[in-house]
Formats: sequence, C-alpha cells, structure tokens
Amino acid sequence: MYTLSCRECGGNLRRSKRRFIDRLRYLEAYRCQGCGARYHVTLSSRLRLARYAKCPKCRYQDITAMKRIDKIDRMRGGIFNLIHRMLGGQLYHCWFCRLQFYDLRPRRTNVKWSDDWLKGGNKQQMFREL
Repeated sequence: MYTLSCRECGGNLRRSKRRFIDRLRYLEAYRCQGCGARYHVTLSSRLRLARYAKCPKCRYQDITAMKRIDKIDRMRGGIFNLIHRMLGGQLYHCWFCRLQFYDLRPRRTNVKWSDDWLKGGNKQQMFREL
C-alpha cells in the first residue's frame, strides 16, 4: 500500500484521533508528520468516490475485468463478495495486490495513480483544514 502525502510540505499523512465534534462531521482525520497540518474526509466525498469499483484491500481503482476466476491469485472472501456474486456482479482483479473480487459497480476508466480515494478531485469539498 502507498502512503498519502501532505499538500503543504509533502510529508507523510497518518490517521489521527478525531475530537468528539469531528466524529459527527467527518469520517476520517489525517495529520501531517512534517508540518502538523490536519485533513478531514467528509461523507459526501466518500459517496462520490463510491460510484466506481475499487480493490477492497488497497483501494486501487485501476482494476481489470475478468471473464473467469484465476486459479493462481486469491479470491476475496466474505459475505459482501458472496452477495455481489449472487446478484450478478462483475469479477475484477487488482494487479497491485493480486486480489480477485466481485462488485456490482462499474470499473472507472482513465485512472491515474494518485490519492484519488482520499482527495476525490475537488479539494475544497474533500478536506477542511483546521
């Protein structure tokens, strides 16, 4: 998995504890190890990114659609994978972590390697600095 980087200084972002009021407003909180800047992930930004299928382990969106199960790479277990399979979901493969999984959502096209699962595109709506 890759590390998230700060927009201010380029340092690594780590999960930080949310205050009580922040727990009601934000899903996740991150703090930069270099400069101490705080970033928050809102529910609206997470729902905007939920339109497309992504790897359940590494959240990478550059996945490939498969026609049949590969016997070498492992298959994602769990109840949600079973439900997606029973409802006719597409079989996807993440080449980054070599995981196969079923998902009902479509695959995103033209994906670039970035922090899209956190930033979502519009920085003002995704993050609110303290």
